[in-house]
Amino acid sequence: MKFVIIRRASTDILDGVNTFIFELSEALINRGHEVTTVTYHAKHSREEICKLFDLNKVPEVVTLSTKEFRGTLVYYIAWLIKGSKIINDIKPDLVLINGVVLLYLKTKAVIVCHGLFKGKWYHEMIARRLYRMFPLVCVKKVKARSH
Repeated sequence: MKFVIIRRASTDILDGVNTFIFELSEALINRGHEVTTVTYHAKHSREEICKLFDLNKVPEVVTLSTKEFRGTLVYYIAWLIKGSKIINDIKPDLVLINGVVLLYLKTKAVIVCHGLFKGKWYHEMIARRLYRMFPLVCVKKVKARSH
């Protein structure tokens, strides 16, 4: 299967979300799947990612911008236009979205919201409503979350 895993910000820092992304990617690659990570911005090469996260295999990392995050409107427009095109051109079987990102996808997606809810029930309700408000995203509900 072909997977696209989205990190909406950057894959350059050693944090829980990036650890989740790269460990899951390595496990999928080891099982013979094709994995691409799409992120807004990244500086590290595959070799540097392997060292940083102590991995043997990492996916191809595709970035939307050569510049770091500069503003909300530009960021969301980049994801909607450029991110959607990149992901749809890959033709994945499944897209794993980490966080809330506006996309127009032609395939199924699963959303993982790491720490977005902070234990408050209304944060989850807001995230669900955001995805329902934008018919561009073919996600019917939030499938998974972690804190």
